[in-house]
This record gives sequence, C-alpha cells and structure tokens, in this order.
Amino acid sequence: MAEALEPEVEDAGHAINELVRIGLLNRNNGSYSVSHALVHIYASKELEYSIPGGSLEKLGAYYSRFAREQSERGVEGYQILEIEIPHVMAILLRLQAREKWETTSKLAWAIEDYLDIQGFWIERKQVCEIGLEAARGQKNRLDEGSWLGNLGLAYYVKGKVEKAIEFHEQALAISREINDKQGEGHQLGNLGLAYFVQGKVEKAIEFHKQALLVAREINDKQGEGYQLGNLGNAYSALGQVEKAIEFHEQALTISRVLYNRRAEGTDLGNLGNAYYVLGQVEKAIENYDKALDITRVIGNRRGESAHLGNLGLAYRALGQLEKAIEYHEQALVISREIGDRRIEGNQLNNFGIAYRAQGQVEKAIEYHEQALVISREIGYRSGEGSSLSGLGLVYVEWGQMEKAIDFHEQALAISREIGDRRGESANLGNLGNAYLAMGHLEKAIEFYEQTLAISREIGARLMEGYLLGNLGLAYQAQGQLEKARSYGKKALEIFLEIKSPEADKTRRLLKELDE
Repeated sequence: MAEALEPEVEDAGHAINELVRIGLLNRNNGSYSVSHALVHIYASKELEYSIPGGSLEKLGAYYSRFAREQSERGVEGYQILEIEIPHVMAILLRLQAREKWETTSKLAWAIEDYLDIQGFWIERKQVCEIGLEAARGQKNRLDEGSWLGNLGLAYYVKGKVEKAIEFHEQALAISREINDKQGEGHQLGNLGLAYFVQGKVEKAIEFHKQALLVAREINDKQGEGYQLGNLGNAYSALGQVEKAIEFHEQALTISRVLYNRRAEGTDLGNLGNAYYVLGQVEKAIENYDKALDITRVIGNRRGESAHLGNLGLAYRALGQLEKAIEYHEQALVISREIGDRRIEGNQLNNFGIAYRAQGQVEKAIEYHEQALVISREIGYRSGEGSSLSGLGLVYVEWGQMEKAIDFHEQALAISREIGDRRGESANLGNLGNAYLAMGHLEKAIEFYEQTLAISREIGARLMEGYLLGNLGLAYQAQGQLEKARSYGKKALEIFLEIKSPEADKTRRLLKELDE
C-alpha cells in the first residue's frame, strides 16, 4: 500500500487495521486475507478501473524488486513468493490490460525463472505469453526472441514438442536477424533438446554441436556447460557412454567454477544416468543422491522429481523393489503438484516396470495404461511408445503373446513415425524376444538382425552387445552351436570393450555352451 499509494507506512498500517476492525480483512501470522470471497469480488469490480495508472506501475515496480530479492534468497525466499504470486499475477494482468509494457516486461522477467524452477507451469506459460506481448508492444526484438524461446520450453515441459520446435525456430530466426549470438546458441540448444525427446538423437547432436561452437565463440561458459551436458545425454542414448561421461565431467567442472548450483545438480544427475547405463549402479546412486541434495537446497522441484525417479530405477536394478517404489511415489507426488504431465507419465511407467519386476502384472498394466492416457492427452509420442512397449513386456510375462506382439508393433510404428532409431531398435528387439519365447526362431532371428543393423548404424554399442547375445541364444535353440558360440564371443568382446557388467554373465553362458 505504501509503495503504490504513497501514504506513510504508519498510515497504511492504520488503514489495514481499520479493515480488520470492520471485518473485511483477517490477520493471519503477519499477513492478511479477505474475510469472504464476495469481499474480493466486490472490491475487484469497484477498483479495477479506479486505480490510478501511476499507482499500478509503482506496485508493479515494487513487486519486480521484491521478486528478484526473494529469488536471490533461494528456498526461504521462494516460500514467501509462493504466498505473493496470486497478487503478482493479478497486477501483471492489469498492467497488460493497460498496455504498460515497460513495467509489464520487468515484472514478467522478475518472476519467470522462479515459476520455472518451482514448477508453476500454467502461470509460467501465461507469463511468457504476456512477456512476448510486452516485447512486441515495445518493438524489442531481443526480448521477443527470448520470450519465444521460453514459450518453447514451456510447451516442451508440457510434452507438446512440435509446438516447442515451432517457437524455438521463430526465436532462432530473430536471434540471427539481430545478430544475437548468445540467443542463437540458446535456441540451437533448445532445438536439440526437442529433437532428443522425439528420439531424433543424431539431429539433436547436430544442434548441440552448433550451440557449443557458438558458446565457445562468444566465451559463454554457462552455455558451454549446458551444451556439453546435452551432448553427453545424446551420446549416452547412442550407447557411447564413456564419451558421454567425458562430456558430463567437463560440464560439471564448469558449473562448479561458475558456482551454478542448478547446473551442478543437473550434471551430477546426468553422470548418474551414464553410470546407470554402464551397470555401475552404486556409482549412479552416489551421483543421484548428490544431485537430489542440491535440488532440495535450491528449491528445484522439477529436478527433485527427476532425481527421485532415477533413484527408483537404480534401486530396482539392485533388486530393492520396495525402496524403488518409495522413490517413484515421491517423484509422482511432486510431478503432480507442479503439473508436469510428461514427468508424471514417465513416473507412472516406472511404477509399471517396478511392479512387473515384482510379478504384480495387473498392477503393472494399470500404471502403464495411466501413463498411456497422459501421453496421448498431451501428444507426447515418445512417452506413448514407452507405455505401449511396457504393456507389451507385461503381456509377455503374462504369456499373452499375441497381445504382447500387438503392443510392440504399435510402439514400433510410433518410433518409426517420429524417427526414433533407438526406440525402433528396442521395439524390434522386443518383438524378437516375444517370437523367441513362442518358439518361432526364424522370426526371432529376423527381428534381431534388423535390430543389430540399426544399433550398428547409430553406434549403440551396448545394444549391439545385447543383440549379438540374443542371436546366440536363438541359434542355440536351433541347435546351431557353433553359430551360437560365435555370436556369444562377439557380444563378450563388446561388453569387455565398454566395461559392461554383462560381460560376466556372457562368460558364464559361453562356458555352459562349451560344456
């Protein structure tokens, strides 16, 4: 009140006390709320157009400073901002309605990062749209490109990847038009993220490499760290895990030098993912725990949910299924609290995998089906394919092979549609496994060979090793022992080369075959 209407602070206090005395306001631990919703409705109608423009702008400027100050305090400040956000959003909307673009822009920028890190996705999207309108109202091309990029990220988080790509391409065009090299690097990286989610890993690498070159050209160390991490994720997806770890360690070094705690948490989580793929699960858990601690300290709810989910996967790999389910439950609660539908779907799929491992088939189906509904609702094709694949694996366990094959074929069609070569390879392999279980050995070998060709094409060495081993099992079932031994030895060579724990299992199988 003092900031907006310029009375003395003491006078503002007297006015508030009077409103409390006559029952229009309630005092709650130093803050205030209206005594009834109708009070708010009436006051809003009466005051909407009577607030002087100057006072509204002063209030906007006050909340811009307030939001920045509280954000700098971290978690403690976020707790205060959470109470104030409804007020801030109401002021922002009124500033937008009166086309007070400069104050609108400052307030939007002041709260956008807070809304992102705390997972207020609906409000964040709205703020990005208001910020974009303010930038265009001011004819500020730099801000216009930035807000388009942020809108793309908002749609990316909601799983609407095609829409995200559309906004990032618009933002990239503006960055190049005005020679904003930093913006250009950011948008190239954002496009890489979008294509990675679609499973177009090689295209993602292409964009991340371009973004890395731009970051190094302009000495943008933070941007360099982000792109190194993104490249690590992409190479890990291709099975080039040792290369991925190198990128993640470089990224982690940069984030620690810059004391960028949010990036440090992300880099540690990425390292955990890489070690998990290598089968070094204890090392993965160590990194996930460190990442989780950081996300909780800085109040990064989305990161917290992701790391909890990864810890669930790691403990499942160790056979500690009850502990795995506990972590997935925590992750699911947070994803629903922050409205991240994509992560919610991923966690539901994780539940399905965990319950399948426990032999609770009906429960596994229930969770995969819930995830499938979400993926279809938000148009998240990659997630839809994961749910279908999960259902296929469950029905294999249940012995309903025709149903399993149907789900795997649907998943395969999606992976081909979105150009996800890694997913295509996995789904072909699942079909091979299903036919092998049915005793249709020729059909199984046919699918394994298709999968092997793709894994070699995309450089997925771990997948290649698995496929060679599966081909060995199929030929062993046919009685072609020399061929089975040959494929087993090739699989062992790859597992030894990439330091996979599957090497020990393959040695045992080869020994049994020799005996």
